[in-house]
Amino acid sequence: MHRGSLRQRTCGNGKVEPGEKCDDGNDDDSDDCPTTCLEATCGDGFLHAEKEECDDGNDDDTDDCPSTCTVARCGDGFVHAEQEECDDGNQSDEDDCLTSCKKPVCGNGVVEGREECDDGNENSSDDCTIHCKQPTCGDGFVHVEDEECDDGNTTTGDGCSASCRWEITSIRLGSRHGCALFENRNLRCWGANDDGQLGIGTTDPLPLGSSLVAAREVSKFSLGAFNTCAVISNQAYCWGRFDLWEGRFRAMLPAKLDVGFPVHDVKSGTMGLHACFFGGEIPSSHLKCWGFLNALGFDSSLPIADYEDPSTYPLSDLPSPVVELSAGSRFTCAVFSDDSIRCWGYNEYGKAARADCTFCDTAGDPVNLGQNFTPRDVASGYQHACALGTSGSVKCWGVNRYGELGYGDSTERGRDPALLGDALPEVPLGGAATAIAVGCDFSCALLVDGTVKCWGRAMNGALGQPALTGADLLNNLGDEPGEVDELPPIDLGPDSRVVQIAVGCSSACALLDTDEVKCWGWNRDGQLGVRTDDDIVGDDPREMGAALKSIEFR
Repeated sequence: MHRGSLRQRTCGNGKVEPGEKCDDGNDDDSDDCPTTCLEATCGDGFLHAEKEECDDGNDDDTDDCPSTCTVARCGDGFVHAEQEECDDGNQSDEDDCLTSCKKPVCGNGVVEGREECDDGNENSSDDCTIHCKQPTCGDGFVHVEDEECDDGNTTTGDGCSASCRWEITSIRLGSRHGCALFENRNLRCWGANDDGQLGIGTTDPLPLGSSLVAAREVSKFSLGAFNTCAVISNQAYCWGRFDLWEGRFRAMLPAKLDVGFPVHDVKSGTMGLHACFFGGEIPSSHLKCWGFLNALGFDSSLPIADYEDPSTYPLSDLPSPVVELSAGSRFTCAVFSDDSIRCWGYNEYGKAARADCTFCDTAGDPVNLGQNFTPRDVASGYQHACALGTSGSVKCWGVNRYGELGYGDSTERGRDPALLGDALPEVPLGGAATAIAVGCDFSCALLVDGTVKCWGRAMNGALGQPALTGADLLNNLGDEPGEVDELPPIDLGPDSRVVQIAVGCSSACALLDTDEVKCWGWNRDGQLGVRTDDDIVGDDPREMGAALKSIEFR
């Protein structure tokens, strides 16, 4: 106790003794040597006059006196508890902490901090998103003024394009019109409209290079020669013209048809005068065709109460479920689940590939395509048809006046059994095909490498080979030996890769992997979907390749 008293009296005696850093002989704790005889420092709990604003003896930077021994204030870099939301130690209002030591509030109507905008609402479809960012394609918000969709990325091929437009899922062509189905299930159509086949409520023509939405919420669709049909909520809708055995159907807007059952799919064809509706998922045995008789798949002598009412038509007489179907001009061909192709209807030029009838009401024996040919798809045109095999090979039959069968001659095949089977050659495409399409008097195939080849009649530029067909379009391709063997792909532009093809009577279109649609051939009715200098695209090499215009749908 005596020693402790001596030690206490020692500090403050004015002499710096062992254990002391200073001793000024006074009890003033605000000078350079407080009563602890240690040199004054920030955090010692003593307010050092003229050098400190405060000193609370701790290192807590969130109270009224931070570790700098200056009174807590906005902008000192320390967040003062209960009084400041933030403090970044600067005087900038363009970062995440304002000069008021408040955090920017997105949605208060004031542009603060790093905000690009702030319109004070929670509507992300206007000019300022809920994140207070100006709208950009790929931000996940649909900007209604210039975007159709926005899936949060700028990737093409996922339904919403890199430019935030709905992508195309499929294209079809009728004789002189075309339609494209988009990912949002809108069906846009273009081309001829003299029978109301565009579904826009009038028969007035559209300006060249324009298209309009014909129907919405479409799940399946098909185009015929003068008509369009679609499936909407399991209901059949058709518009345009159907020539019936008695009377005529004509509608300028999508008209609901009572087929007699819920519809899952519809199939027609470029030159089809009829349409076929499926009552179940494909493969399906529940099939009803409506339109011109003899091609509908049932005995045409059966009584029909009302030719304009599809519900009064009988079901097609089928040997097995249908996998694929194509309606040609007054005939029909289908791939069945038993790996056969059977055709029925008007057998002119052997297009139904049958020797037993000219008017063949129902499906007969399978088309004899040879022992090593297993069909995957079939395409029917005006007077001929082609089959696509599972191996990628293609065989065609019917009329062959212009080489549309692709065999290097003009010999008709179909009615003579001796020319079918293994005697029916494969079209020498130089590679495997993944899709086929047939027009009035030409045929096309999409090859596995994403290129397209067309052969047959050169007229109207539908073959897309102006260097081979000539400017006068008189040199058909496929009616002379070697023409198809040596046929180059159609030039659709550098690095182009086709994912779908469709053909009209004298025109063709390709859907590219860039979501572009490019068409060539006859364009008098606007069936190419673009404005052109004359009625034909494909008679001049300068029109093809990079110069070939793509359809602008908006």
